[in-house]
Amino acid sequence: RGLVLRVVPKLAKYFNVTVVPQEGGGEYFKVLKADGEDQAVVTGSSGVACAWGLNHYLKHFCGTHLSWNFGVENVFEGDLPPVDILINISPR
Repeated sequence: RGLVLRVVPKLAKYFNVTVVPQEGGGEYFKVLKADGEDQAVVTGSSGVACAWGLNHYLKHFCGTHLSWNFGVENVFEGDLPPVDILINISPR
């Protein structure tokens, strides 16, 4: 929750972020926002994976850009779009 409060405080009440390590290691994130639900649930194997998942959802589904240099651009307003994605992150 602290991550969302720092990054997009206006949207914090619409996100539930939880770290759930993956059995056998490996990194992943999952974003689930069902039709009719107020909150999007971001689950990841680590805090970094959760941050990646939050950014991915905001960027690719909400049109909101997060920048270290300029903060948040085009903060999404309205109902969050529904999504159900799971992304496994491969080590480089």
